[in-house]
Amino acid sequence: TSKTRPVTSTPRLCASQTPRLCASQTPRLCASQTPRLCVSQTPRLCVSQTPRLCMSQTPRLCASQTPRLCVSQTPRLCVTDTPTMRVTDTPTLRVTGTPTLRVTDTPTMRVTDTPTLRVTDTPTPRVTDTPTLRVTGTPTLRVTDTPTMRVTDTPTLRVTGTPTLRVTDTPTLRVTGTPTLHVTDTPTMRVADTPTLRVTDTPTLRVTATPTLRVTDTPTLRVTDTPTLRVTDTPTMRVTDTPTLRVTDTTPRLCVTDTPTMRVTDTPTLRVTGTPTLRVTDTPTMRVTDTPTLRVTGTPTPRVTDTPTLRVTGTPTLRVTDTPTMRVTDTPTLRVTDTPTLRVTDTPTLRVTDTPTLRVTDTPTMRVTDTPTLRVTDTPTLRVTDTPTMHVTDTTPRLCVTDTPTMRVTDTPTLRVTGTPTLRVTDTPTMRVTDTPTLRVTDTPTPRVTDTPTLRVTGTPNLHVTDTPTLRVTDTPTPRVTDTPTLRVTGTPTLHVTDTPTMRVADTPTLRVTATPTLRITNTPTMRVTNTPTLRVTDTPTLRVTGTPTLHVTNTPTMRVTNTPTLRVTDTPTLRVTST
Repeated sequence: TSKTRPVTSTPRLCASQTPRLCASQTPRLCASQTPRLCVSQTPRLCVSQTPRLCMSQTPRLCASQTPRLCVSQTPRLCVTDTPTMRVTDTPTLRVTGTPTLRVTDTPTMRVTDTPTLRVTDTPTPRVTDTPTLRVTGTPTLRVTDTPTMRVTDTPTLRVTGTPTLRVTDTPTLRVTGTPTLHVTDTPTMRVADTPTLRVTDTPTLRVTATPTLRVTDTPTLRVTDTPTLRVTDTPTMRVTDTPTLRVTDTTPRLCVTDTPTMRVTDTPTLRVTGTPTLRVTDTPTMRVTDTPTLRVTGTPTPRVTDTPTLRVTGTPTLRVTDTPTMRVTDTPTLRVTDTPTLRVTDTPTLRVTDTPTLRVTDTPTMRVTDTPTLRVTDTPTLRVTDTPTMHVTDTTPRLCVTDTPTMRVTDTPTLRVTGTPTLRVTDTPTMRVTDTPTLRVTDTPTPRVTDTPTLRVTGTPNLHVTDTPTLRVTDTPTPRVTDTPTLRVTGTPTLHVTDTPTMRVADTPTLRVTATPTLRITNTPTMRVTNTPTLRVTDTPTLRVTGTPTLHVTNTPTMRVTNTPTLRVTDTPTLRVTST
């Protein structure tokens, strides 16, 4: 086997595009989870793009999702004048090649759960740097309900200077958790011989009548329970502003008499013949991820290089009364309460009240020495039971939608629309529909897993630290402040609000502000520092680390898979179109 890129989805049958058989991608089988036939969603009828007849692509077979009825984006065109579709020629679909499934990728075993390390002896940390808090984020005021205001964005405090913790005592690490083996890279099933779909006759599209389009809303159909979807009535959509359809090209005619049904007769079975073995090749690294809480019992030694910090004593309060009118009741005032005087009486003593937690940031790498081999015992066969008839004689019209409304359906099949779409068509087809097709899923596939794989770890890794690092401070710094800074504020700022915003609520939850407030400051305060403080450090501390810790792993855990899962599909889904 050779490695190629992993594939994580199973073949699927889509109803949102023109039927085609994809030759660019071959059917593939996922091994990241238990093999299964996905019927994850309900059948959908997509009108996500403008109507068109694609002849550049052939019908394809997909099986990852069940057919579902969706009209979530662009408005759906309803034809009140029903066009008549006729089939002049019957095309014949032929599959010339038989697909062969091959396994090209080998699964890779990885350990996703990291063993937990615990510290039984508490290390003694020391802090060499003092963190500085800075507020980088500005809170954003958003109005969610009328007239309730909520602040969704909270200012973020960041520590620009991070204290450095050093451990003088040797912690003992113990592994309490067992690593879990997962298969992340799954084998890819590829079809070596790609079947070729050929259409011998070309269908002709003819439209005899001009439809009248009415859209009131864009319906969104969702099926939450039974995967069997039945549409007994056709939803009627009306538009208050009627779009104008213009025909610039010759009107094409599309006739489809039969709907092809793609079926997979055989289901491939995956088997794992080899047992993987895990080995630990890398050594984990201990790092301190949590910052301890520092307390200063003595007077700290400050350093002042710039102007002292201004404090805002008054906090503006934003209140929304009943109207709802926004008013600022308190105006913030900038005051300098005291002149900062820098004095160093004693050297501050730092104490750690919270014990730092040691975590292993570099996870040991588990490698699989014995690679399991996947084998496919059954080869799926693709068969086309029905042959569609398609003819195109003229150019396919193009529909342009300038405004896309949001469609929601409260009761099936009653459609309601909140927005009015505007439709523009450059190439206008004339279409009539005599019968409305009904999509029904008669059988629902039930995937079952008979065996569940069990992972066992036979060995537990032990981490030991052989050397103990020792931190020593030889000199103690003594700071001195020669000058005392003086802060003077010569001007007093005045805040004026020229316009008062008025908020009006027309419809819940729409908020409109008719007036924009303008803030002006007539007087700008000037801050001057007459004396610049000078900080001198007479002694420079020297840090020495005498010991280097070494981490050893004595035991290597081994992962074994005891059971191999087997997926069986009891029912095969069949999609039938009762009306054309």
